[in-house]
Amino acid sequence: MTCNKGDCESIWDAKATCQEASECVSSCEPAPSDALCRIEDQWRVQEATITCSSLQPFTQYHVTIRSKSTNHPVYSVMVTTNATVPDAPEFGTNNDIPKDRTISWKRLSDCKGVIQGYQLNIAAWRDYNKTFHEAHLVRVSSSVTTYTMGKPGTNYSVEIRGFTAAGLGAPQTRTFSTDISEIKQKREIGRA
Repeated sequence: MTCNKGDCESIWDAKATCQEASECVSSCEPAPSDALCRIEDQWRVQEATITCSSLQPFTQYHVTIRSKSTNHPVYSVMVTTNATVPDAPEFGTNNDIPKDRTISWKRLSDCKGVIQGYQLNIAAWRDYNKTFHEAHLVRVSSSVTTYTMGKPGTNYSVEIRGFTAAGLGAPQTRTFSTDISEIKQKREIGRA
């Protein structure tokens, strides 16, 4: 944030604070009550730069410049920190070997930015058929938290990432096999 000398001319000796504008209503990390702020190049030219550290991403803050002598606010502005990439999604609890070929994950919070969707990198292969190998990249909306794999009797490696306007987040990977009995049952029905 920059405060022009004309706007803040009466505060040659000042301090700045950044305070979160509203309480976090989700599972976000709590922001510090008063972030550390410092004023750089204080009025050497026509402006000064205020740098605040330890701020949370995608959060609104009130930045206030106060006179050191009177502690009265002399300049205030609302700022929003930028979105960052999200953390890795967490797979659902029963996904070691999903019997219905469906994986699920927990929806990511919007703490680091609005979740725009999820990207799944899917690799499929069969131990009993070395010529079978598939790879798919699938993007789903932020409201989707399940995905069904199409083929029984197949090994899968699924990497899932959430994404915000800032980009793809950290990956979470799960490897599992779908039940081969469906293939055997179809072959036995065809013989009967």
